Amino acid sequence: MTKVAVIMAGGHGERFWPMSRLSRPKQFLKIFSDHSMIRETFLRLCSILPADQIFIVTGGEFKDRILGELPEMDEDNVIVEPSRRDTAAAIALSAIHIESRYPAATMLICASDHIIPDLVSFKNVIDSGFKIAKDTSCLLTIGIQPSRPETAYGYIETGDTISQADGVNAYEVKQFVEKPDYNRAVQYLDSGNFLWNSGMFIWETQTLLEELSIHLPEIYSGILEIGECLGKRDQEEVTLKVFEELPRISIDYGLMEKSKNILCITGTFSWDDVGSWSSLYRCLNTDDNNNIQSGQVLSINTKDSIILGDQKTLIGVVGVKDLIIVKTRDAILICNKSDEQKVKDLVKEIQDDDSLHNFL
Repeated sequence: MTKVAVIMAGGHGERFWPMSRLSRPKQFLKIFSDHSMIRETFLRLCSILPADQIFIVTGGEFKDRILGELPEMDEDNVIVEPSRRDTAAAIALSAIHIESRYPAATMLICASDHIIPDLVSFKNVIDSGFKIAKDTSCLLTIGIQPSRPETAYGYIETGDTISQADGVNAYEVKQFVEKPDYNRAVQYLDSGNFLWNSGMFIWETQTLLEELSIHLPEIYSGILEIGECLGKRDQEEVTLKVFEELPRISIDYGLMEKSKNILCITGTFSWDDVGSWSSLYRCLNTDDNNNIQSGQVLSINTKDSIILGDQKTLIGVVGVKDLIIVKTRDAILICNKSDEQKVKDLVKEIQDDDSLHNFL
């Protein structure tokens, strides 16, 4: 079995504005270590696979930066999306590129901005997942055992055990559930039958293409057309023309919620989807007042807040609670922690105002 991995790195991380920008999105930030998040992800996968079997799918504007972050990566392993068509098209494009180089490969799909510190458990689960995906020819998704009633994640309801490899069980998937309210999240946690939807998948390239032909035929036919031109003179021209006509839909809505050929394994490793500023609380140390601070910060009677700056500007904070304050070279964000999901709306306002585009 040929095993490969694909890192999804096309997002812009709007909820991490103003640190995350169009030219330098979240996956390129060094938030949790001396490495960028995308390099942390790459190094994690290198514990499982050779570097030449790790691919990245991203927008063309990020290709040079990725190669700078990952000098070990072959340029041909960076698969460029000609336009943003969401995850179903991006994953399908990756699959046809991989199929052309490694026929009948089994591929792992993962995000560029997840935190997974337990490499041993991660490797064990992924190795078992490769075996199960190969043996069952299924679409395998990885769920995470919930540790709290989280309302920012989708959930997977699991059923009976269908398959097993090296002590890792694969369960039937009863349903995918959207982000719940708090009361339902508590019920999911108490039931023991619900897992967080991690957005990580394992499947054979041929299995994915067959499922696309059933549930997303427009993407399937377009990807086959792109596959026929790979390595030819008109590859770039055909890819651009065909890809821009593909439906804009996520892999979750377009395929995973429709297919009957799905199994789920449990990721027993510690995991975090760093989706917004408050997620830093789960990954970084706090002071005695439950604050996260960096840069030149002086705080008095301040609690439960995130205050991030630089060494050039002193940020003085007095008598506040539950705030997010982020200062960059040219922008400042101040918001209540309860409103952090609306940072994405703020970025949309900036996008809609031509005079503010230099702040994107």
